[in-house]
Amino acid sequence: MRKLVIIPLIVAVGLMSVSAFYYNGYIPSTVQSYGFSPVFDETELMEKSLISVEGRIVGQETELEFIRNGPIDQPYVWTTWTLKTVDKVKGNPPEFIEFKTSGGKYKNIEHITSGPEIKMGQKVLVFLSKDPDSQYGDAYYLTGISSGLYEIDSKGNAKNKMKGTSENIEQLKGKLRTVGP
Repeated sequence: MRKLVIIPLIVAVGLMSVSAFYYNGYIPSTVQSYGFSPVFDETELMEKSLISVEGRIVGQETELEFIRNGPIDQPYVWTTWTLKTVDKVKGNPPEFIEFKTSGGKYKNIEHITSGPEIKMGQKVLVFLSKDPDSQYGDAYYLTGISSGLYEIDSKGNAKNKMKGTSENIEQLKGKLRTVGP
């Protein structure tokens, strides 16, 4: 009878070990999380942001955090992007500014979110906020998540995929500068 009690215990311990291996990134995995992303127009973005800057993505660093989700700790990937400032629209950004987004790839764990897709070398216009009580801690983050990022193409058009808009970047910056400081 004791063997029957021991075998389930060994199986349970074995399953917990496999789970620990899985969540420590030894087995490739994909994590998905989606949330509400508010849609802000340009006036709201300017009002809610501390900084708005045109620049190029020149750095990317990911980190892994485990967040309690029911009985397990779920892996959660954060990506910190470094932006080289090309032109300031609002605020006084440094030459290089970092901002944080949820999602990305850390070792074998890919975390897919509903946030914007950002790539190294990409030209962007970003609207950034900072709130130490937010999930981003003391880091800058995109205002309105996807609303706060415009991709700039080779023809100088700023596209916001969330809103489905496209406008010449110089015209857009001129319009934004009339909204606020």
